[in-house]
Amino acid sequence: MNINRENYEIFYVDYLDGTLSVEEVDLLLGFLKQNPDLKAQLEGIEQMVFEPEKISAPLFNHLKKNDLDKVEVFEETCIRSIENQLSTIENEQFELFLSGNPSITIPVFVASLQLILEKEMWETFEGNNPPPSP
Repeated sequence: MNINRENYEIFYVDYLDGTLSVEEVDLLLGFLKQNPDLKAQLEGIEQMVFEPEKISAPLFNHLKKNDLDKVEVFEETCIRSIENQLSTIENEQFELFLSGNPSITIPVFVASLQLILEKEMWETFEGNNPPPSP
């Protein structure tokens, strides 16, 4: 294949990549000798140094389902938290879950606990009779 002003860029890129054969390198260097304007233009490209841009990967953790998203697990964890039965790791995970879910505020947490306790009280009475009022 002959090198000309229409296709020299392809050869030059291959030259920079080191994929040209010895014969093709000779052809390219001969072409650049005959076209000093292109040689000057391409010599500037040789001087360029490209460094990869450091891109941080997007975080998708917020999309990951948490066991605490399940009502039963959340309720149980609420109770265990109040009763100080969570391990250090479980407590950290629970606090992280609460801080990462601004819709679950302390009032919602307390309301959940009240509902859980009421539900448990109702389940302790046979026939679902209401508990005696104080």
